[in-house]
Amino acid sequence: TKLRDRAVRVVAELANCDYKSAREQLEANGWNLRAVVGKIDK
Repeated sequence: TKLRDRAVRVVAELANCDYKSAREQLEANGWNLRAVVGKIDK
């Protein structure tokens, strides 16, 4: 969906990683953007 694609791009931008890695992180966290971004900061 558009929202999931946007979430992947946000994670990829913040984590400086590729699209595939960002998507895998989101899938592993149940598409919880806040949880993934919280892990990036630490």
